[in-house]
Amino acid sequence: MGVCGLLHLSGSREAELSSKLNGVGCVRTRRWRTHCLYLKPKVDGPASEPLLEPPLEEACLLHFSESFHSSHFVVSGGSVRQLNVELGSAEAAMRATHTQRLRITAEGPEFRCGDFAVRVGGLFLNSNGSGTLVEVEYLPCTRAGMGESALREFIFALLDGETAAVIEDTAPRAEGLPLSFGRGHAAMQFVRLLRTTRLVQLAPDTAAARAELERNYNRRFGLAAAERAEDKAAAPDGGVRVGGTVSEATVSVEGLAHPVRILVAGPEHAARRVLLLHGYGSDAHEWRVVGALDALAAMGVRAIAPDLPVLCRHMRTMLAPKELGGVAGATAGSAEPDASVDGVRSDSVPIDRRLFLSRLVSALGWGSSKLVVVAASAAGSYATPFVLSPQHFRSIAGYVSVAATFSRETYVPPTMADRKRKRAGAEATPALLVWGTLDNAFPPVSLAAQAQARFFRRTKWMLLPGAAHECHVHTPDLFCRCLVEFVSGNNSSAKGIRQGQAESAVQMVVADWSEASDAKA
Repeated sequence: MGVCGLLHLSGSREAELSSKLNGVGCVRTRRWRTHCLYLKPKVDGPASEPLLEPPLEEACLLHFSESFHSSHFVVSGGSVRQLNVELGSAEAAMRATHTQRLRITAEGPEFRCGDFAVRVGGLFLNSNGSGTLVEVEYLPCTRAGMGESALREFIFALLDGETAAVIEDTAPRAEGLPLSFGRGHAAMQFVRLLRTTRLVQLAPDTAAARAELERNYNRRFGLAAAERAEDKAAAPDGGVRVGGTVSEATVSVEGLAHPVRILVAGPEHAARRVLLLHGYGSDAHEWRVVGALDALAAMGVRAIAPDLPVLCRHMRTMLAPKELGGVAGATAGSAEPDASVDGVRSDSVPIDRRLFLSRLVSALGWGSSKLVVVAASAAGSYATPFVLSPQHFRSIAGYVSVAATFSRETYVPPTMADRKRKRAGAEATPALLVWGTLDNAFPPVSLAAQAQARFFRRTKWMLLPGAAHECHVHTPDLFCRCLVEFVSGNNSSAKGIRQGQAESAVQMVVADWSEASDAKA
């Protein structure tokens, strides 16, 4: 298959373009059809925690039908894979965890024009016409990323110089794609077309956003790959400088077979301290490229981001059960029966996440210090047992949940004597809840998300517009601004910029969800 360019035109243009292609001697060869199901993760009714290891993401199931053969692919989370099962079986498997939201179809004739094949057809969202889809294939070139100039020239001539709404890159970056252009690339292009033209409100690509942040951060601080590998500057606290005010070090934590890598920023003896915990499949460097570590250091805060066992994409160490006082993964959420990373089995399993943060804080020498804990996504399974425990909640200056899971396992409600003495429990901890408006893995519509807002008495909602589950990655500047103001005690952004809109939006989506639930019942 040759490289392709894809574009969308408003209005019904199939007859016009077909007539034009026939008029210049192009040969009509066959019909083609592209069928796409857009699916979103199911939102459970009860306040059960969502699956965030890994988080479920929206998905597009695509089926390409051309003459005597067909193929189907799943595009999700910036990756694409071909399915080797029947389409019906694939749909049934997807519907076990996802709900179909939209059926997208494009079909029409294919023309052969010398070195080019042109496919023109109407685009339909469910049964509603939504313009015309044009796919141009440059047959002599099969290497992804090549032939773009030839495609653009042909499309320009085909449209008589008319500016197309979108011409997709011929080499979309995606996991699992070969060098030779194929239908997997075309599937990725189709989804990118839907996202770019906003024909469908798809969540932004987190993998692409994270890669762009990494490039921007390295460009900002002049960190070429060779410099990062061979010439890292020493940091004042004995670590290794990795850009900006951030340095990398290791710390030995009781119960771990190997030291834990941490990223450090800010004055060592600062009065305010923040612990930042990453989500599944990421690592501590996410907080570096987002800018949170540098932003906190700029205001004189000591900020540390550790790699978390099991969740970190590079870490291979876990707590040994025999060193946990006989507690070996008391809950299903804390037990990892056979965890491995990059094909390497962990040193010991299972792991009880309730003890990791307390031991890490002790190893850092923060045992008696007030600190703010920031947890993203699945890191809530580490953070909330620590934040809510009777032994530690009085040392928590604040908690920031970035669409994080929530567990009350260690929470002890205030006794009657505590209430008479007006001694508050962990529920009085100031909390900032940060969600993306396009979060499909753990939407604010879910009762589990609302349970967090109801638990903490001093809660502020923050909805980041256009952001997916990893909302701090998609809107880093706004996130860092709100985080800095929360840590400093000034919450003007949360109240003035988005807070009022966030509260009304959350109430609205909860009402919509409740009505949908009642209708199903």
